[in-house]
Amino acid sequence: MTAGHRRLTVALVALTTMLALTSAAHATILLNLYAVHTVVLAHFMIPGDRLTIRKLAGSLIAYSAIALLFAGQVTKGSPTLLGDVIVTISGLLLAERTVYRARPSTAAAVASSAQVFGKASGFSPASAKAFLL
Repeated sequence: MTAGHRRLTVALVALTTMLALTSAAHATILLNLYAVHTVVLAHFMIPGDRLTIRKLAGSLIAYSAIALLFAGQVTKGSPTLLGDVIVTISGLLLAERTVYRARPSTAAAVASSAQVFGKASGFSPASAKAFLL
């Protein structure tokens, strides 16, 4: 089993686990918050990417809206709280992976691997890169 298959297996197990512990609506909202996490993490992980006033304002609005939506759940002790935490962590990990793969050094390494893989296997570089991603 390759590393890519192991990651996929872990992702599917986590997905199944979190859906058993939270609602589909909560999972959708919290998992798709990864886009906001990506904006914030990119500021710290990608050289030259800056968190502008507009990006900061948008991120604060999004995080505030989530806090308002789920504030009652924390104070009342909701049965979906554990699942929501797992989904939030999954969203953070997805954002970190997205930003890491966008870093110039990582993108160049993926492209280089794709070219070597493509020549060795007979695939075109584009299809090899898509396979590795």
